[in-house]
Amino acid sequence: MKLDGIRSLFRRLPENASRLISAAVIGVVSGLSAVAFMLCIQFVFDNGIVRLSRMPLPVFIPASLAIVVVSCLIVGLLLWKLSPDSSGSGIPQLKTAFWKDLGFIEFRHAVVKFVAGTLSIGGGSSMGRMGPSVYIGGAVASNAAGLLGTPRQGRRRALLMGAAAALAAAFNTPIAAIAFVMEEMLNDLKGRYLGSIVLSAVLGAFVVHAVIGRRPMYEMPPFEAASWHAYALVPVVAAVGASIAGIFQRSVLAWRGRIRNRSRIPAYLQPLVGGLTTWAIGIAVFVISGKLGVFGLGYSDLSDVFTGRFGAWQAAGLLLLAKLAATSACHSWGGCGGIFSPILMMGGMAGLFLSGMASLWMPVSDADRILLCACGMSACFGSAVKAPLTAILIVFEMTHQFTIVPALMLTTLVSQAVSRRFTALNMYDDLLKQDGHEIDRPVRVHGVTSWELVPVTAIASMKPVVLDGLSPDAVRSTLAGHPYRRFPLVLNGSPAGFVTRQSLEGFISKGVQPEILPASTCPETATVHDAAEMLLDAPEGILAIAGADGTIRGILTMHDLVRAQVCAEE
Repeated sequence: MKLDGIRSLFRRLPENASRLISAAVIGVVSGLSAVAFMLCIQFVFDNGIVRLSRMPLPVFIPASLAIVVVSCLIVGLLLWKLSPDSSGSGIPQLKTAFWKDLGFIEFRHAVVKFVAGTLSIGGGSSMGRMGPSVYIGGAVASNAAGLLGTPRQGRRRALLMGAAAALAAAFNTPIAAIAFVMEEMLNDLKGRYLGSIVLSAVLGAFVVHAVIGRRPMYEMPPFEAASWHAYALVPVVAAVGASIAGIFQRSVLAWRGRIRNRSRIPAYLQPLVGGLTTWAIGIAVFVISGKLGVFGLGYSDLSDVFTGRFGAWQAAGLLLLAKLAATSACHSWGGCGGIFSPILMMGGMAGLFLSGMASLWMPVSDADRILLCACGMSACFGSAVKAPLTAILIVFEMTHQFTIVPALMLTTLVSQAVSRRFTALNMYDDLLKQDGHEIDRPVRVHGVTSWELVPVTAIASMKPVVLDGLSPDAVRSTLAGHPYRRFPLVLNGSPAGFVTRQSLEGFISKGVQPEILPASTCPETATVHDAAEMLLDAPEGILAIAGADGTIRGILTMHDLVRAQVCAEE
């Protein structure tokens, strides 16, 4: 009753006032969720792996193994039973929710992400917390907007606000949070959501300031000017950092694809494989160098670089290779965590290693090492995410060192050019593509008349997954590679109708011939108005977009119409 009263009061407010209040609520609750996630990870990791590392090796080795095994088993069961889509970083799922589901995310996914991410990262798996933090913040915001009376189909703005607030709170980087959401989520730096995103990011930063403090992620001693030797090495570090990110992206995609298509290991045990791989590599590195950077986030070793406590630069090369292998394994085998922290770790170690090699034939000061380490971080992150502005701002805000900004800008120029040699898409979009979730951003139109005259191809899903024939191999491959509930069916080169996922699964498991549902077709030259009328008469609520040659070019559902209409009205 009280909730209904709050909703009723909220609806009576002027539009600007309601948006301001919702942004404030979302900024605070999403910021708090990100801070709580960070503190939980830190608590589990510090009281597990870190505490055990201070004990003798005969104690540390089996005890750390037990922690990794137990945490990964729980994570695997949680993901398998409650939320299979909660594996990985969460950014691809967040983008899918924004562009395809109108900003709606079920709250249970946020809960599973929080618990699984805490156990996975805190338990030692080589993964990051940025992606899960952003996902949790976006999901919390989507549901908070629902509690305030926002309809399910109108939560896109809330999702973006929550993502910005969570990122700002998680790393104390409000400016970078704004840039990331606008640059990566929207692909638009001048969008109409900017004001709401800025306000939420500011409030997220206030939350972390109130709970933890104003200090940056990486505290540095007084920073002297770097030498010209360091600036001469910046392009080299940028190119190497971008190459590392490209190798990481390709390796994850390759192994992930092989595991999905060929692995016989049950889904609930797959995160354990990544965890055991990390443990084996991490123990070897710890025995050799005394470094714990392979486990978890790796922030402590990276902080040691900035404070001059890291030790021999050769250990940086070892950590770089070890972190690359461990993180690739964890992500390929479906662990719950992001790429942000491991990528920063790899880039920082690359910068330190190259500065150490350069010191063999030229003078390299402590300031030079710090500068090159920061440039490596920016290069690696910016190349993986394909967000150059965010790459500059995030490292700057994490260090609070304005003097490194020119070097970061030079790094971005070189790293972005190199990264395009590896792949045109960022890692999140490549993962979406591999999962069959390519995002077709609808064309925004303004005005009822223009909207009715827009070609249907502007709003339909024009990359349909078409099932060519009913051979068992084709059916298995389609079901394994794509999560959709219905598929257009082509028999003997002609559209035959639609088949449901359930009927195809019955065909594979029991040999029952799948039911072919009738297909209503619409020419690709039709307008949205004409297609909408045809869709209303379609018996299955789905319309096939046919090309001039009769082939299926796309599909249109009522969801596509609503999604596009929301975009147009906004």
